[in-house]
Formats: sequence, structure tokens, C-alpha cells
Amino acid sequence: MCAARVQSWIKSARLSLAQALVSGISGSSIPAATTAAIATSTVSSSSSANLQRSVSELTGYSEHMLPEKNSIKNGLKPREIPEVKTGSALSTKSHPVFGELVVDLGYKQVYVTSVSSLKGIGVWNLNRAYRQNRAAAIAKDKIASGWRSKVLPGIISCFEFVPRDEAIDKELFTEDESQSKSANQSDTKILDGQHRRGALIFMSERKIWEEENASVLLEVFKLCSETGAKQLFTEINKMEPVRLIDLPDMGSIDVKEALNYAAEKLESDYPEMFKTSSRCRIPHLNVDVFRDELFQSDILTRFHLRTGDDVLQYLKNVNKKMEARSLEQWKEVYKGSASELEKAITKAKKFGFFLGIDR
Repeated sequence: MCAARVQSWIKSARLSLAQALVSGISGSSIPAATTAAIATSTVSSSSSANLQRSVSELTGYSEHMLPEKNSIKNGLKPREIPEVKTGSALSTKSHPVFGELVVDLGYKQVYVTSVSSLKGIGVWNLNRAYRQNRAAAIAKDKIASGWRSKVLPGIISCFEFVPRDEAIDKELFTEDESQSKSANQSDTKILDGQHRRGALIFMSERKIWEEENASVLLEVFKLCSETGAKQLFTEINKMEPVRLIDLPDMGSIDVKEALNYAAEKLESDYPEMFKTSSRCRIPHLNVDVFRDELFQSDILTRFHLRTGDDVLQYLKNVNKKMEARSLEQWKEVYKGSASELEKAITKAKKFGFFLGIDR
């Protein structure tokens, strides 16, 4: 028998063994046709010895790979998939501030964290003004929404300042002499989502959202300058227009804080006269629109105001003057319908707030 035929039988035996492994049949059983051919063939003693050794190796290999013959005959066992509980970590990599790492995309990392951890993350100092009333309104809406009280759409965006040298070494950034000193600080801040964070804290304090449950997604960008934070903030909010007062590079922080204080104090003192809609009708105001209008009017410079209390007192004085107007005087400045004006004045008189009529 030629060596080529011997090799052919060996290949046939190996193929049969592979088929047996797949179908769940005991691997030690080689088809009878193959073994009969091997036994009856006339070959040289060396070829025969080599062939028998190959068959023996195949049989031993099958015994080694399939120790549980009975289990295999009954079919392949399904692979056990470990149970993943809601809120459990998907990675063993943990960040001391952001929580468990879900995925590292290079340009940003995504973490899953808890409300408890969120409390420890500060808000970027150039972010739009945080208003507790807005956070509470978001929370109350979710609480009353049924199934939505248990879910949080979207993601909270944060940044982490990394030292300039480390950033350049990792080729994350290029050298930029215009970068601020913040590049050398180690810092973590919320860039977008501060009011959602506030809403979650509101809900967790009322036992509606589990404070320790890892249930919130964070995206974290590594930055080495405050310029980068400003650019990201602007990009994030392009689809949701940012008011002029909230743009990071517009106006001084002192001016913005003074206007924020005055507007929010009025909202707190006259809650019935403020609405969440930016298109609310007279005599109502939207606090964000109101802040922006005050900012664009340059009220501090024009009337020599310096602090939030100065602005508040000025607005209260204007309100008193408006309260003293007669209906005829109002008709001279208001271009809408008379019935709408009269209805607005009636409500303004009821609550003593007239700033929302003349805007």
C-alpha cells in the first residue's frame, strides 16, 4: 500500500473524528470502513506502525477532549451566561470620582455611577446659572410621570482637567501657549446636566431614586484648558440655543451673578408670575429670558448698579412705578389686544407684580 493512500486514510479518520465531535458522538469511535481498510491493507511494517500510531493518537485525543461521553451523547450543554443585575458594574476599572468604567473611546470615557457619587462632582463655574426650582420641577414631573420616574434619558457630560505635560505625552493635545492656568490643575466638573443631577438628588432624598444604585451614565472628556471646556459647552448647547448671558465668554462673572440673584429672588417672591415656558404670555415672565433681557440691556452700567441687591432694589422701584400706571397709560405702551391687557393687569394687581406686562 502506497504512503499516499495511508495519508489519505489518516485524513479520513481525522475528518470522521471532527464530525463526531460536532455531532456529540463518542470521539473514540472511528467509522468501521476506515478501520477495516487499515486492518486488511498490505503495507510495509514501518508504514503499518506509523498508521497504527496515528490511529492510537486520534483515539487518545478524542478521549482527552471528550471526557464526559454520556453528557455529549445527550447533546451539547448551553454556555452559562452570568446574571447581570440592574445597576451592577460592567467593568472592574473604577474611577475615584466618576465610578465604574463602561467603555473607553479614547477621546472620552463613559462611566456608570450613582447619585451618591454625583453629589461629589462640582459644576463648572462658567456653566449657566443653577436654579433649584428648575431641578425640583424636573424631579416632580418625573415623579408624576409613571414609568418615566425610573428612567433617565440622555447622559451627563463632565470634564476632567489633566496636566499639560501628561496630555502632550499621551498625544491628546498639542502645545498651546494661549491655554489658561487651569491646564495644570487636577479637576473634575459637570459641563452639562447639572439640573438633571439636581433632580436625581431631589428624588433620592425622597426615596424615589436609589441613591447608591449605579444607574446614571456619565461621559467624561479629558481637557487641559478651560478654552476646551468653553468650546465643548457651546457645541453641546448649539441644538438648544444658549442665551447670551449664559455664554462663557460674554460679560463678567460678577455681572452675571448680580443679575441671576435679582431674577431668582423675584421668582422666589412671586412664584405665580413666573412660568417655565420661554414664550409665556403677559403678565408672566420666564426667569431665563428675564435674566438675558436684563443682561442685554446693560442695566448695571446704565444705572450704576454694582451688586445683586442693587439690581433687585432697582427692579422693585420700577415695579412700583408700573403699578401706579392707569389703564389708559398701559394702552399707550401695549400693542396687543385690550382684553388681553385688562386680564394681565387684573392678575398683576392681584399678586403685585407688573414687570411682565411691559417687555
